[in-house]
Amino acid sequence: MIFAIAVTLAMDALAVAISNGVSMPKMRKAQALIIGIYFGGFQFLMPLAGYFAGQLIDDFLEKYGPWITFGVLVIIGGKMVIEALKHKEEIHEKEAVFSHPKLIVQAIATSIDAFAVGVTLAFSADGIVQVLWACGVIGVVALVFSTAGALFGKKIGGFFQKRAELAGGIVLIVLGILSLF
Repeated sequence: MIFAIAVTLAMDALAVAISNGVSMPKMRKAQALIIGIYFGGFQFLMPLAGYFAGQLIDDFLEKYGPWITFGVLVIIGGKMVIEALKHKEEIHEKEAVFSHPKLIVQAIATSIDAFAVGVTLAFSADGIVQVLWACGVIGVVALVFSTAGALFGKKIGGFFQKRAELAGGIVLIVLGILSLF
């Protein structure tokens, strides 16, 4: 059961990691692993934080979590689309910036739903050991999926060349819109 939840939670992180890989055709394997560590780390920490926050923030997150995710992903994706359209001729020469602040924002945006899972764990788990196990599985699955996604995105980014950043931005915007549903 927890593995199925982990896979479901990792899908947003996977898609964003693929977008990162698409926009960074010169990404090194170490950078892909760092992306995976950010996403996996936040996928581990957010349900743990949700567990401790319990009912205090459940109503707020239920109401506004999808909107926060939407806003962050649309802003990041929109910026990528604008940059791609501005510099059409330079896209294939330009390397996307590997930025830790950008990865933190992406990791938070893709792990808000994991926070909500943590809130539900507060009411259903039999103790902190079970919660830590669940968070560990969620984090490891996200790490593996995100690292693989970044490497896959790098591979397909070479085929897109000039359109890579545009495609990555559109994917992020679509994910933001889907988070509302």
